[in-house]
Amino acid sequence: GTEPVRGYILTYVVAIAFIVIGKLDAIAPIISNFFLMSYALINFSCFNASLAQSPGWRPAFKYYNMWVALIGSLLCLAIMFIMNWWTALLTIAVVAALVAYVVYKKPNVNWGSSSSALLYIGTLRSLYKLQATEDHVKNFRPQILVLSGLPSSRPGLVNFALQICHNAGAVVCGQVLLGTFESNRTVREASKRDTFIKSAKIKAFHSIVTAPSLRHG
Repeated sequence: GTEPVRGYILTYVVAIAFIVIGKLDAIAPIISNFFLMSYALINFSCFNASLAQSPGWRPAFKYYNMWVALIGSLLCLAIMFIMNWWTALLTIAVVAALVAYVVYKKPNVNWGSSSSALLYIGTLRSLYKLQATEDHVKNFRPQILVLSGLPSSRPGLVNFALQICHNAGAVVCGQVLLGTFESNRTVREASKRDTFIKSAKIKAFHSIVTAPSLRHG
């Protein structure tokens, strides 16, 4: 199912380990540091979401400010080291290991993270700067529109365009659906789910348009 079984097991093991220790004074700094790390990450997430200008992030608190969230995150980290420096380092190491594990496993999910929003904003700003720059022969990059239809239906044509660009230019795989938007809704959704570009690790884009004829498309 969708239950986080490994998360349950990890929580169980950590809880049993603390119970076995049996000394509250010994485990109190560790527990407090993990709580502070949770608060630090929550505050930083609020700051990061505001910095990314995510449309889905709309805090209703009247006195909310992104910089206060950042300061709160830094204060949590500072208090961690003031309480006990080695438990603070241990907490940071455990959290870093968990993050590294998630990055390594690369789960096939889309959380709509603020990091994706920041990537989008950075790419958009770079495109604006590039648009304001005049073309020069030294910076020439081929930009090819390949009328491949569904990329998986003509992989040879797509690979030929990629060889021309030599991974230094933009390749757009164009697909024209004849008819109206409504009549091709199902086909559009199926085409968007085509995983050929992702599975083959091809550096190209897939663009779908609807038109009454191939020439108009």
